[in-house]
Amino acid sequence: GKNPLTYGAFRWAGLGGLLITDPFDIDDIDFRAEYARVEPWVYPHKGIIQKPPSASSYKQFDLPLGPWIGPNADNLFFEVNKSLTKDLQTSISYSKVRKGEIGGSLYEYDEKAMDSEKKFLDGIVEKTQNITLSIIYRWQDSNIKLSYSIMKIDNKQSEKAKLPSVFSEKEPWKAGNNWSQNILNVSLTFKY
Repeated sequence: GKNPLTYGAFRWAGLGGLLITDPFDIDDIDFRAEYARVEPWVYPHKGIIQKPPSASSYKQFDLPLGPWIGPNADNLFFEVNKSLTKDLQTSISYSKVRKGEIGGSLYEYDEKAMDSEKKFLDGIVEKTQNITLSIIYRWQDSNIKLSYSIMKIDNKQSEKAKLPSVFSEKEPWKAGNNWSQNILNVSLTFKY
């Protein structure tokens, strides 16, 4: 048999997590942890209906059918929520997403890659880290949420670098472009 971690035609994705409520007998706290991994070349495939066959993808509204991170990527997520009262909740979360260049597009299909050895997170790797602190106040079926996030991206790629190779505007992936952003978000949700 062929090794599913290295054989190019064996494409898979996985998602797992856990939720612990009231850990260590601390009331009104929950802890979540989640890990998602999508191997290279998971969503693109050679279309068999088109004449001539062309690359297409398992997607809906330009989003992959599986984890949102797309192929050749992984995501580690942690969150702690604390209910201060029945209507007031705070949370802190951390996520880290790594996205590899080779085999990481929803739109690229490489028939030769299916018969060769694949490498997870191959090529230049874009790394995004995000820490978010939130407070949510609920009343009836509505809520107001205030959150502050710090986002840091190493090897940030332009939108043109993420285009399919058939576009003339496509740029190559580049290393060394580091970026950070502070985000303050206020949202209101009304249900009636």
